[in-house]
Amino acid sequence: MLRTIWNGYKGALHSRPLITKSLTSATTMAFGDVIAQRLFPEPDSPEYSIERTARLSFIDLAWSGPIMHFWYTFLDNSFTGISKRAITAKMLLDQFIFTPTIIGGFFVSNALIEGKTLGHAVDKIRQDMIPALVGNVVLWPAAMWINFRFIPHQYSVLYISGVAIIWNTYFAWLSSTKVRLNQPSQVLALPGGSITNAEIAIPTTAVLGASTPIVQAAADDDSASLD
Repeated sequence: MLRTIWNGYKGALHSRPLITKSLTSATTMAFGDVIAQRLFPEPDSPEYSIERTARLSFIDLAWSGPIMHFWYTFLDNSFTGISKRAITAKMLLDQFIFTPTIIGGFFVSNALIEGKTLGHAVDKIRQDMIPALVGNVVLWPAAMWINFRFIPHQYSVLYISGVAIIWNTYFAWLSSTKVRLNQPSQVLALPGGSITNAEIAIPTTAVLGASTPIVQAAADDDSASLD
């Protein structure tokens, strides 16, 4: 039975490569988000959200899967063979051009589908792009070296999607964290006095499970008083 499924998948890759790779990418994103929701439930919504899984999978179907298909076809056509020079060129282009593009596009797509503004999407990129890129460096360079060195072109998206179950667990969680920039003004209380009209934003990001709170406080000198 497994051989029949595998042969059917290979046939689909040959006859309909774009849709097959896009569906593969969407399926692994669904797995990743299910795992992410189980391991990292949202405090204000602890129940599993099928809407979130469907949204993230749709973005992979419409954005990540197709762009991976065309990108890796371009790389393989531009740098043939498995020489160190070809593999190094592919990895550098993949890390410094493709990765920021696909992650940024995913953040924007997710925000717009949720009904958020483009400005909100930009805030999301400012908040979470660096953690996403750092997490990417931990996993993907080694995985992509294996891909470019050993994996046949037609199976690249399948291989990447398999590795991406790990990545998607982290990235699905990161994509769904709330933007906490430009929060409403609050009062910052200090021993012996206070600063009023202070804007405090505490976006909490995480890289592979390590949370890093970032505190930004801006006070208007005309409305601040210290006793």
